[in-house]
Amino acid sequence: MMNNDPTGRKRSSSYKLPAAGSPSRLAVALIAAALLVLLGVILFFTLSSSGGSDPDHLFSGTYRYRVPLPDGGTAVSAEYVFNGRGKGKMVLPRDGEEYAYRYFVEGDRLSLDFEDDRAHDCIYTFLLSDGGLTLTGGAGTTGGTWELTRD
Repeated sequence: MMNNDPTGRKRSSSYKLPAAGSPSRLAVALIAAALLVLLGVILFFTLSSSGGSDPDHLFSGTYRYRVPLPDGGTAVSAEYVFNGRGKGKMVLPRDGEEYAYRYFVEGDRLSLDFEDDRAHDCIYTFLLSDGGLTLTGGAGTTGGTWELTRD
């Protein structure tokens, strides 16, 4: 059975308009989508500011490699600064040189990608502890094992 609506169009009697004040399916879907996007944005900023599951945040801090001096003391030969978000710098105090890098952590491997071509990109196997960082040379290094203390 067909009924005429006030505009003169015919409509099926089986179709019912939503009751006044009740949300349509489209409105509900749009609200749900907006809430999901908002939740995603909140999670993204929460994880990115706290380090989240990204292993790069483990390296937040400064690590120094010290060499023994003839008088029994030590001197800082190199300093590695990690910002916890994939960037850092290597400081050579004796020369007053600094070399910025991006770093990447994958498993037990630490890759340093230097911005300046004078410093060679390299990959280390690493071990973090409460007091420091042990680096074992790999690709792009001279080899060896380096014990750095965290300050």
